[in-house]
Amino acid sequence: METRSGFEYSTHMAFPMHRLLELRTPSARVVVPGPVEPALVSYYLELIGVGAGDRVGIVSGGDVGPTPAVVSLNDLRAARVPLADEDARPAATVRVRVRDDHSVQVLSAHDRLPDGGTRLSSGSGYVDELYRYGARTGARLAADGRRGSFAVDFALDDEGHATALGASTAPEEHAHATLLALRANAFRAGFAVGVDEDWRQVVATLRETGTAYNPIARAGVVAYGLETLADTGELHLVALGNARTEAEQCFYAALTALGAVSAETTAGSARYASKERGAWPVTRSTSRVTPAVALARSASASTPSIAA
Repeated sequence: METRSGFEYSTHMAFPMHRLLELRTPSARVVVPGPVEPALVSYYLELIGVGAGDRVGIVSGGDVGPTPAVVSLNDLRAARVPLADEDARPAATVRVRVRDDHSVQVLSAHDRLPDGGTRLSSGSGYVDELYRYGARTGARLAADGRRGSFAVDFALDDEGHATALGASTAPEEHAHATLLALRANAFRAGFAVGVDEDWRQVVATLRETGTAYNPIARAGVVAYGLETLADTGELHLVALGNARTEAEQCFYAALTALGAVSAETTAGSARYASKERGAWPVTRSTSRVTPAVALARSASASTPSIAA
């Protein structure tokens, strides 16, 4: 782990409950950190329409995720990846996996937004550079015998070209995994802060307002951080959609429904309390709701609430 500009870069998996979505594959078995309420496990399993059976292991304490590959600035230099100025801010991230057979797979690229959120990159001029630099770095790690996944943050120079900062502070593994598991085309992710509700009430609110993920429309919001909500007052929302604009609209509709605000989450930036930023009003307005969310709203009436 290295530091640049006073930031500490880490590739930890921040929201491990997303691994439950892997159970969509019949042969999959997953392990998640505990203790965790059975109803919370059910929330994620309902998204993919499967039962847990004996395929879920719960381990108290510790990191249950796969060991990530560690990427350093020296690795980036050796892979001929241009480095950013020390005072540059993250603008994009690329995620890469080095497989056991030495092959390299570039998994995804996403944009880092000014409000601290992220979204799947689409049509940005620097996407090709992210994939190329990610593949080069992965090849370098594979040549050294290293395995596992890693993510690298990039800034943009004055001409809009990608320049590397170091190992990512926000890999967003859970967001991309959610997109793949639920077969959506785009995601918009970010924090909702100042959420002063029980996690069951949060789930009920998303369902009642039609902003929760709907499998028919393949659009809506999945909430992470529910297991720690009572301690942090924060959620991480992953909004899915058939297009980037739809995912964006679903994200803001959920913030409005929860009466929460999005806070900056990039490394080194302070998070503002909702009362300092001005909370989004709790409203049932449909001004930000897409047709897909409207469809989810009609379907939510027949979806039983976990709180029940």
